[in-house]
Amino acid sequence: MKKIIGILTCLLGLFFAYSWFFYDNGIVDYVESRDKAAIKKIFADEWKMLISDESMNTYSVDFMLDNRSETQHTKSDKLVLKVLRERGQTIGFLAYYPKSLYWWHLLFLAVDKDHRKKGYATKMLQFVIDDMIARGAAKITIFTRLANTKARALYEGKFGFKDIAHYQDKYMDLVWYPAKKNVDDHDKAINSAALRYDKHAVNYGRLQQVRNL
Repeated sequence: MKKIIGILTCLLGLFFAYSWFFYDNGIVDYVESRDKAAIKKIFADEWKMLISDESMNTYSVDFMLDNRSETQHTKSDKLVLKVLRERGQTIGFLAYYPKSLYWWHLLFLAVDKDHRKKGYATKMLQFVIDDMIARGAAKITIFTRLANTKARALYEGKFGFKDIAHYQDKYMDLVWYPAKKNVDDHDKAINSAALRYDKHAVNYGRLQQVRNL
């Protein structure tokens, strides 16, 4: 009888361990009490790549997280915050928001330095693209540093984001349009307007480059 009880106890323990492992893994909603410290560590390790030079000394990760704000000036509550969990640890962070009904922008994609080169960034970018499309995105943009070659290899190399503008010889705008098999007239109008904006952005970027010479 004791052996049976022991076997059942072991099986029950394995079941709970298995359930916990799969429940606390993957890309899930941000929870302050669980994730905030890990996210702040990720930012501290990669501050120069994640934050622009102009905001280097003033940017507040706390303000961004506490107010779900894409800007440091207002409490917008527009940011979608997600984290990547692995074996009970927060090892990745995503923040993105709508600029309009059809245009979504990826503000942050970051992986903890001790968990890189395992395909997590690719997994996270695919997730965020799928989620943006599900929320109605017809255009997705990213703003990154020209010198961030690893991020560019992911965005441009693996996913086909297009370089549309450079600023101050340090930053760049990237854009990606979801492919749709059955695009209605409304979507065509939206994509046409987005393309017109991109042409304007490219011209603006060239103007900025000339001014910086």
